[in-house]
Amino acid sequence: MWLPLARPHSSSCAARSVGAPCPRFCILLSAFCFAVAGCAPRSELTLESFRDPAFPEHTTVHFGECYYRVGADNDYYIVASGAGADPGGDAGEHLLEIRTTWRPRPERTFSNPTTVDALVNYVIRRSGQTRTYRGTAFVYLRGKPGDSTLRCAVESGTIRPLSPQQHTRPQAGDTHDSDDPLGETRLTGKLRPSLNPARAVDLSALIARSR
Repeated sequence: MWLPLARPHSSSCAARSVGAPCPRFCILLSAFCFAVAGCAPRSELTLESFRDPAFPEHTTVHFGECYYRVGADNDYYIVASGAGADPGGDAGEHLLEIRTTWRPRPERTFSNPTTVDALVNYVIRRSGQTRTYRGTAFVYLRGKPGDSTLRCAVESGTIRPLSPQQHTRPQAGDTHDSDDPLGETRLTGKLRPSLNPARAVDLSALIARSR
């Protein structure tokens, strides 16, 4: 229930009835609720699995944690962690690590999107099993080095299982590893990594131990 306005004669609210909310108040209230709820843009990837090439499967993974750090080699490490289902519907923990070199286009500033080649490590942990994938992607970064948060678009990514026998792209009719939830997989999505070197190192170490 809305309370009567303290100053009903205000020029911005005079035309409204005594019990109606002032537009400025609604805007402030919305902004406050947005901040309290922590409604930051989500970090997510869409996976297109070719475990069975004849029937590609899709799923979207939402990452509750997404951070970045700058390594001693000046490469950018973007890491993420989240719970989600693989294309087959089995739930597990998904871990992502992207290693990029920030190379701005000569005619652009740091605030413009920049294309970089990226190495990708991806891990799925579920029911006592761990599966590791590796590949590459194109990454578009928006922001400035050292910003509290970056915007990262992932396009044309491809990852494959690390097992040597699974590096060859399967053909229609081939049997696939029933324990492998992805097989060869394409990646696209948007990430919003925040600057947190300590947590980023922890997640990178977890991914390294899973290989």
